[in-house]
Amino acid sequence: MDGKTSSIIKSIKFKMGNYKNKMRWAGCQEVTEPSQSNIKRPKQAEVNFLPNFPQGKDPSSLEQLRQTIVEGVKKTEKNLPLIRKMMETPFPLCRQTIVMSCPPVNELMDLSPALKIESELYAEFQQITNQNLPNTFYAELDRHLPRLMTLFRHKASKTGKTADALAEIF
Repeated sequence: MDGKTSSIIKSIKFKMGNYKNKMRWAGCQEVTEPSQSNIKRPKQAEVNFLPNFPQGKDPSSLEQLRQTIVEGVKKTEKNLPLIRKMMETPFPLCRQTIVMSCPPVNELMDLSPALKIESELYAEFQQITNQNLPNTFYAELDRHLPRLMTLFRHKASKTGKTADALAEIF
């Protein structure tokens, strides 16, 4: 590496350091957190990895709203439009819990039972990745289907079961 390349790399590092300092002063959560090895990093598709709290909201007010959502989900007659509208606000608190403490799935479902509603799960996925979950899932399933069929046929031939059962599935 020549001197010019190393000076460019140093310049970029300083610019990134200055940018991070400006973001810290602005209150961006992703750069204000201390760098720990146990904090999850965003995956390639995660565009809304660790969003900031909404203007004028703090963790306690978002927790109260989350409790209201939990009560609304427990009702037998759920008001889905209201639940959907309320789910958008405590999203940063939920993401912060997931990123910082990595709770088990059953604990996460207790914290956010609205994710048991199919439409809310789709909305949450959309908010994190900006992708439509059913379309993404079915596109990937279509892409992997030939290999899956080959595997199922191979397994059926080993176990002695007919491929008719597989034909019904597909």
